[in-house]
Amino acid sequence: MAKTGQPSTARVASARRSLAILDVLAEEEALGTNEIARRLGTSASTTSRQLATLVEPGTIKTAFPKRVVLFSPHPDDDV
Repeated sequence: MAKTGQPSTARVASARRSLAILDVLAEEEALGTNEIARRLGTSASTTSRQLATLVEPGTIKTAFPKRVVLFSPHPDDDV
């Protein structure tokens, strides 16, 4: 619990961003960072950090066609 006596909301916001990214990727199989950020109304840097968090454990995967990083919600499938 935070010093204010109120529970922290930082992790909740981060989890919500992750779920929102997964929702976007469920609608369209492979998207780049900027397009995901545009659809969510967040900055590309925030979206990039969140995507990296989802890539690390294999929740989503990346592909690099034509020097653009695409993200996919299906780690076992090709993008």
